[in-house]
Amino acid sequence: EDLAIGFTLSERIALAGDIADIAVETLDQGLQVDIRLTPQGRGRRARARMRGMEGRSSCGLCGVERLAQAVRPLSPLAEGASFSRAAIEAALDALDAEQALGRLTRAMHAAAFAKTSGALALVREDVGRHNALDKVIGAAARAGLDPAAGFILVTSRCSYEMVDKAAIAGFPL
Repeated sequence: EDLAIGFTLSERIALAGDIADIAVETLDQGLQVDIRLTPQGRGRRARARMRGMEGRSSCGLCGVERLAQAVRPLSPLAEGASFSRAAIEAALDALDAEQALGRLTRAMHAAAFAKTSGALALVREDVGRHNALDKVIGAAARAGLDPAAGFILVTSRCSYEMVDKAAIAGFPL
């Protein structure tokens, strides 16, 4: 659910308030998640960039149908909280201890939402770094956390598509 909601928000498919229901079904091939949108949300969905594939653990641009859809205009974010270097370092230090699957496999990415103090509020892991980020975005939305009241951390490189997703979801850093 975290991944589905985060992807819905970071891809501008709909706003959090547009999600009416989520159904998760276990199939032989994996999980299928259906998100039912409100009528207003269905109108937004019609304007979202189209993808030619199901969700995977790959980059944030896979399946985009047109080059013009790759770079989306971003709205400026309201000025958020200030973050000290010590808070960022504390969050980075804490992240490794919260990566159970990463320690076990050494093949997982993690994303986290940290409070202004550097304390980790949420951590999610996935084989795909974009998926880990979408999971944190979705978990933060489900928990009603204010994106401007903290910052996002990711393991591995932070590509422009990941910055794009975080900015769209309202995270200032």
